[in-house]
Amino acid sequence: THATPAVFASHNSNRDAENEIALDYLDSGVDFFAGGGYRHFVPQNWDGGKSKRKDDLNIAEKFKGQGYHVFLTEKDTQKFRNYKPSGQEKVFAAFTYSHLPYELDRENDHTPSLAELTAKGIEVLEKYKEGFFLMVEGGRIDHACHAHDPAGSIHDTLAFDKALDEAYSFYQKYPDETLIVVVADHETGGFGLGFGDNYFLKMDQLFKAKVTTADVLNEGVGKYDKDRKKFFDFIATNLGLDNLSLDEKIKIEQAMDLIDGSQKDAIATYAGYDPAAITVTHIMSERANMFWTTYAHSGTTVPLSAIGVGAEALGGFKDNTEVARTLFSILEFKPTEVAFTHPTSLSKVINY
Repeated sequence: THATPAVFASHNSNRDAENEIALDYLDSGVDFFAGGGYRHFVPQNWDGGKSKRKDDLNIAEKFKGQGYHVFLTEKDTQKFRNYKPSGQEKVFAAFTYSHLPYELDRENDHTPSLAELTAKGIEVLEKYKEGFFLMVEGGRIDHACHAHDPAGSIHDTLAFDKALDEAYSFYQKYPDETLIVVVADHETGGFGLGFGDNYFLKMDQLFKAKVTTADVLNEGVGKYDKDRKKFFDFIATNLGLDNLSLDEKIKIEQAMDLIDGSQKDAIATYAGYDPAAITVTHIMSERANMFWTTYAHSGTTVPLSAIGVGAEALGGFKDNTEVARTLFSILEFKPTEVAFTHPTSLSKVINY
């Protein structure tokens, strides 16, 4: 129900109206859904897990009533892996309460990888002989960069690359009928490589990371809970920070002081992230000679790549709106502008 998948399958003027977006999906005509966020598809007081709905609507059950194969929570991961479509079938799968885990934190037995979701999507949709469109988002790359987590962002980029391998394998079988487009809507974090007077990256520190700082240190088992020894032991074991310099240790202790309450107002400077987590991730970044300029999206140009039918039309730099128009042209869709039928409805602006 997050923004990128939502714009392909729902109509709502508020990206945060995730319960409404979930309900919209029932009328979307989409044949394959897979990801996280089951909390928006199950009723309040659901006995299979927590919910964020304020009503008794069981949208997952409604999907089942529409003939979808439904997979809910981590318990259905193996069932999803074993599932083989025998014809033109439909799938709804939501494995986690919120987002799928970062790849660095993902336990293989608990949740499928982005590559597995992509492969299963292709396996289901290629049964539709008239062709298909599949949108795959590596959304946690963005989240890791918001939280300035270099190891987390790299591992999720590699996970996305493995998903792309699945799409490319399909392309190799059907090169005259397939188009793959890889595009981002923005860069996040102002991520810089080789800053200062040293051009070279030093990746050794990042190879030591066993968990994300974006999740595990901000809100997970590694979060600083005012036990300083426990926190230092955790980052030594799980992030390879067992050789902190005096200056690095002082920076972490100053962040701990903020959390402990001596300078509480200064926490706002961390954009809502945990000061200890951010300080640790900055130390890891600086050791690798990587630096960050913002917690938000930046104006940095992002790459666009494509292969297959019509790919030549997607070369060079494009404004984001040009990508959509180019795809409309390749697919021979003709947008028709029509008047608003309701002042808050964005669904009636353009019909295809």
